[in-house]
Amino acid sequence: MGGWVAETATVAETAYVGPDARVYGQARVFGWAHVYDSAQVFDRAEVYVETRVYGQARVYDRAQVYDRAQVFGLAQVYGQAQVYGQAQVGARVFDRAKVFGLAQVYGRAQVYDRAQVYDRARVYDRAKVFGQAQVYDRAWIYGEARVFARARVFGGAIVRGVSSIGFNTLIHIGLYTDICCGYTPQVIVLDGSIVVIVVEERVIVGGQHKTLEEWDREPPPNWDQLRPFVIMMLPKPPPTEGAHFIDQVLDQ
Repeated sequence: MGGWVAETATVAETAYVGPDARVYGQARVFGWAHVYDSAQVFDRAEVYVETRVYGQARVYDRAQVYDRAQVFGLAQVYGQAQVYGQAQVGARVFDRAKVFGLAQVYGRAQVYDRAQVYDRARVYDRAKVFGQAQVYDRAWIYGEARVFARARVFGGAIVRGVSSIGFNTLIHIGLYTDICCGYTPQVIVLDGSIVVIVVEERVIVGGQHKTLEEWDREPPPNWDQLRPFVIMMLPKPPPTEGAHFIDQVLDQ
C-alpha cells in the first residue's frame, strides 16, 4: 500500500495504491484491487476483487467497481453506479466516459470516448457505447450492439445482437435486434424524431411497411429529402433474410 490514503478510508493489505493515487473520504479498496497513476477513489465508493482504477480516473459517491473491471483515462464512475465483470470504462488516456446514477456496466462491455451511461440503464455482454452517445432511463444495450456518435437510447428501449445505432439517432421505445443474419435496421432522423426505418428491402414510415417503389407511387411528407438516404441504406444486394424490427419505436 502506498500513495495518499486518508485515515477515514480503508485499504486492505492485499490491495495496491500507487504513489500518486489517492483514496480518501470513507472509500474502501480491498481484495486485490489496484488504484494507481493519478486515480482517485473517494466518498463512500468501493473498489474490490481484482479491479484496476488508473490514469486520472475517479470513482466516488457510492459507486462500486469490482471483479476484474477497469476504469481509466479521465473516466468517472459515481452516484450508485456499478461496473463489474470484465467491463471497461475508458479506453484511452484522454477518454472522459461517465457511468453514474444507478447504471450498471458489466460482462465485457465497454464505455469510452465521451459516452455516458446513467439513470437505470444497463450495458453488458460485449456491447460498446462510445463517441458522444448517451444511454439512460431504463434502456438496455447488450449482445454485441454498438451505440456511438451522438446517438441517444433511452426510455425502455433495448438494443441487442450486432445492431449498430449511431449518428444523431434517438431511440425511445422498442427493440432493435438481429434475429437472423445480423442485418441491422437503419434509421433516419429529422428534427429530433425517427422518421424512417429501413429493414431488408422494407421502408417503414409512420408505422407503414412498403417497398421503395410503393413509396415512390404514394410519397410521404419530405420524401424528396428522405429518398436519397433511403437508397443509400437499402442493401446491395439485399440479403435473403435479415433482421427484424420488433415492437414499436417512437417515430412520430
